[in-house]
Amino acid sequence: MRIERTYDAGYSSESKNKELQNLYKQAQNMVKEVHNVSKPDDVAELFFGLHTAGAESFCAAYLDTKNNVIKTTKTEGTVGAASAYPRNIAKDALLCDAAAVVLCHNHPGGSSELSEADKNITKDIYKALALFKIDLLDHVILFKTGNSSLRESPFWSTM
Repeated sequence: MRIERTYDAGYSSESKNKELQNLYKQAQNMVKEVHNVSKPDDVAELFFGLHTAGAESFCAAYLDTKNNVIKTTKTEGTVGAASAYPRNIAKDALLCDAAAVVLCHNHPGGSSELSEADKNITKDIYKALALFKIDLLDHVILFKTGNSSLRESPFWSTM
């Protein structure tokens, strides 16, 4: 969905307020469109645009018991790496009363392969969240031509 601006002929203070209200409603509708995360494509849609970003970013979505998004976070990195700290992800999950978390990051170079760093950070975050009985539902990697779910990979069974 795309947010579009509307203009009134006079563009008065009242019309500016109407435009802001319209933009706010459109933004609310966008959030409602991807309010429930149940599969990797939902994660990709939630973090739309990340797959074409020039630098690596690491994101987390914090979910309630029905997998509705409560909050999202994003850490910007460099061309080849983005920092993620299990402590911070667990802290954010606790602060917003999340029942579950999904992780997402991009590979700006286009690789769909899981790196050892991808596997290690996923395991570390999984363990940190498990201490508080918070589920890590998936870690989705976005690349230019699609996405890859760690939950759907053989790696997930090793955690």
